[in-house]
Amino acid sequence: MIAPDRVADIRASNALTGIDFVQVAPTQLELFVFVQHLALPAPLAAALATITPDQVHIDAQGAVAPAHVRVLQHVLPIPLVDGRPALHLVVQVPGGFGWYRLRIDHPALDTFFNDILFSFKACCPSEFASSFVSSSFGVITGNDEPPIITAFSVRPCVTPPPMSSIR
Repeated sequence: MIAPDRVADIRASNALTGIDFVQVAPTQLELFVFVQHLALPAPLAAALATITPDQVHIDAQGAVAPAHVRVLQHVLPIPLVDGRPALHLVVQVPGGFGWYRLRIDHPALDTFFNDILFSFKACCPSEFASSFVSSSFGVITGNDEPPIITAFSVRPCVTPPPMSSIR
């Protein structure tokens, strides 16, 4: 028997979602955390609106400074970015040159999809990163705005916990 598709189950839920990917603004002081839902049901939108900055943790992976990036604000209402709901977070300082793990400890986020690995420096030009960025990251551009690089989810290949709490 094939295990159920966890993302499909989450997207069908009115009470639970998960992190899909993170978009870093060019200033590196704003993050847009895209969720698995393509449209938020009202009960889920209300639950996500209760996320507080102290429930969001951004921690460096390895020897990266700063080791922790503090979230100052969860901006409401939850915006649509390119037609998709995304949590809008304002951080105190940009992260360093390395990987960070963003984790949201809130009951509206599935425990398997409540964290993600990303880089604050995806927009930074580098002679080493140009081919990596073009092949590993999606580039989102506006009409007159600088490009925003979107880091996609990097998930381990493990069996997630049971879906019994989703519906």
